[in-house]
Amino acid sequence: SVGFVAPSITTYLGLNPAYRIYTVDSGYEGASYRVIDSETYIFNMTEANLGGPDVNPVWYKLYSAREGLGLENLYPQDWDQLVRRMATDDELYKTFFRYYNQDSSGDENQKYNVLCSLLTTSNLDKSKCTEILGPNHEQW
Repeated sequence: SVGFVAPSITTYLGLNPAYRIYTVDSGYEGASYRVIDSETYIFNMTEANLGGPDVNPVWYKLYSAREGLGLENLYPQDWDQLVRRMATDDELYKTFFRYYNQDSSGDENQKYNVLCSLLTTSNLDKSKCTEILGPNHEQW
């Protein structure tokens, strides 16, 4: 299963403020009510602060999940395949990490921890991490 969450509008841990809009298959008979895409919008906090108190921040679309991450759908198996691809594709991981951190700075060297957190709902069971990311994650 997949849990969809939204980013924070607050600047928690130095992240840029962000919000997410989910597109849901709905509004007609037989609709699946599945999330079919999401778009994340941010504004650059540093630029907003440099603009001064009289300048409104400029919100812009950071990414669409399907387009930006190359997902066919947002089904659980698509997210699973994304994590598997990121385990070996460093460029894809860097793109994801930029989105994950709302275009803010962050420690890219935490790849195992970031990917593992996408695979588990409990710190007590890392078996899915080992299965997908391998037992020798120290090289990350």
